[in-house]
Amino acid sequence: MDENTIQMNEETALTNEATTQELPSEKKHQGTIQGWLAFFLVVRVGAGTLLTIVMSAMNFSIQSYVFPHFNAVMQGLGYLVAVVDIVSVPVLGIYTIYAFYTYKPNAVALGKSYVIMMLIINAITLLIGEQETAQRMINIAFSLVWGVVWLAYLLFSEQVNELFPAQQRKLYLPDKILLAIVFGVPLLWIPLVYLYTLLYI
Repeated sequence: MDENTIQMNEETALTNEATTQELPSEKKHQGTIQGWLAFFLVVRVGAGTLLTIVMSAMNFSIQSYVFPHFNAVMQGLGYLVAVVDIVSVPVLGIYTIYAFYTYKPNAVALGKSYVIMMLIINAITLLIGEQETAQRMINIAFSLVWGVVWLAYLLFSEQVNELFPAQQRKLYLPDKILLAIVFGVPLLWIPLVYLYTLLYI
C-alpha cells in the first residue's frame, strides 16, 4: 500500500468520524410531541385561537377603535389597530402550532409569546370589562390562572427542554417583526388615544 492510498484512507476515516459526530447536533429534537405539550398546543393554542376568533367576530365593533372625535389620521390608525387586533391571535396561534410540530428553533419563544398575549388580553378584559357578566369574569380569572400555569410549564418542562434544547432556540427576524407588531401596536395605541382625547376634547 503506497503513501497516497494510506493518506486517502485516513482522510476517509476522518470524514466518516466527522459525519458521525455531526449527527447528534443535526438532530433538532428527541422524541415526539405528546402529553401535556400536545394538550397545550391542541387545547390552549388551537381551541383557544378558534374560540377567540368566534368571540371576536361576535363582539367586534369598530366603534371600539374609531371614536367620533377622531380626525382622519386617527381614524385611519384606528382601522389599522382593529385589523391588527383581529388577525394577531389567529396568526400567532397558527404559527406557534406550526413551529412546534415542525420542531423549529423559535417554537418555545412563540409559545411563550402566545401565552403572554392571552394573559394581557384577559387582564385588560378583567379590568375594564364593565359589561361582562359575573360568570364571564370568573371564567376570565380562571384563564389568567391557567395562563400563568402554562407559562411556567413552557419555562420549566423537561419535555419541552428535551425536544427544544435551550442552546438551539432562537427567534428569526420575521418573528421579531411579527411580535413587535402584535404587542407594540395595541400598547402604543392606548396611550395615543388617551393623549389625543386629553388634548382635543
